[in-house]
Amino acid sequence: MRHVLFTIISLFFLSLSSCSNTDLTEISLDAFDQELGFCIGPNGNDFIVFDTTPDPFQSLILVIPNDTMNALIFNPTDQPTEGSLTINGTTTRLNYRTYNGNPDTVICQPVPSAVTIIDDFDSASGTINYSSTSSDSGNIRTVIITFSVSDIDLEVLRIAGEQSIGTLTLTLTI
Repeated sequence: MRHVLFTIISLFFLSLSSCSNTDLTEISLDAFDQELGFCIGPNGNDFIVFDTTPDPFQSLILVIPNDTMNALIFNPTDQPTEGSLTINGTTTRLNYRTYNGNPDTVICQPVPSAVTIIDDFDSASGTINYSSTSSDSGNIRTVIITFSVSDIDLEVLRIAGEQSIGTLTLTLTI
């Protein structure tokens, strides 16, 4: 009787430890092409840097507060401008989303009813690293910014060290 009871209890605990959320899959940054897009958020308070994939429809979004110091990332006065931002989950964020349609036209706007966000994950902590350089030709300034992230603990993405998320090229009139 003890043997049967031990077997039943063992099977019960084994079944608890083997449960997993089958809907949740871990993502890899390799899925993204690392050619980043850029816009100012709908309310004007944020810089938004993003990358998307078409199959499956997904996005990786950096949200950086639009202030005087952070503006130097996107229009540097020193060569190179390097630094890091701490992800705090509120003003400075890393977000991963999946969609039922192409997110390219909705990243910088309120999401239209034709595109539904299926999964939406924000990292509560981590670091966004950047390096910006610029060159001028006439009245055109070309800014190249390389972004990486480190110590990310997003539910679907774990990065212990530093990993590149891509390069953003901006062309500005000066």
